[in-house]
Amino acid sequence: MSPVVVHPLEFAGRSVSHKFEDLRAKLKQEGARGLVIAALDEVCFRSKKISLFLSSALECILIGGLMQVAWLYNIRGTDVAYCPVVHAFAILTTDSAFLYVDKKKVSDEANSYFNGLGVEVREYTDVISDVALLASDRLISSFASKTVQHEAAKDMEIDSDQPDRLWVDPASCCYALYSKLDAEKVLLQPSPISLSKALKVIKNDF
Repeated sequence: MSPVVVHPLEFAGRSVSHKFEDLRAKLKQEGARGLVIAALDEVCFRSKKISLFLSSALECILIGGLMQVAWLYNIRGTDVAYCPVVHAFAILTTDSAFLYVDKKKVSDEANSYFNGLGVEVREYTDVISDVALLASDRLISSFASKTVQHEAAKDMEIDSDQPDRLWVDPASCCYALYSKLDAEKVLLQPSPISLSKALKVIKNDF
């Protein structure tokens, strides 16, 4: 069993909390509600440039690729030969974060790490049903306070024109997830994280 390994900040370059903060600020700025990271290539990322790709009519991004999940959450693994990734999916919204992985791979230390970040770890196979819940705006994290949930519901009632689309990378999103979405509310476009992930880490920018 290949365990989930926390990637040290000194090598990752930026903390996950700062990545969340930057990304959520961009989501709010663009009127977006969340980000979905599908497959292994996007969960380890730096989101400072993500606003270049978001539109005001976008609610959420469905992203594919194994390296991306590891990048966002600063984690590594050995699920793929010669590639330090973990078989996982992720969802990030304005007030919650999820990691979908075989829980047997998550040690007590890694679980404490995720809890500290407010990341809810769910079983790998739960991602399909959760994407369906996200598409209907019914995905709720156990870390989200009842106050936050109430305010979110209140905002939804007030603003009926709130963005309601999911961003899907057609080159990497699997049909099992795509089929759970409303095709009329999907933005088919290359993932915005690939370019951000390619940027060099700025020294001491933690």
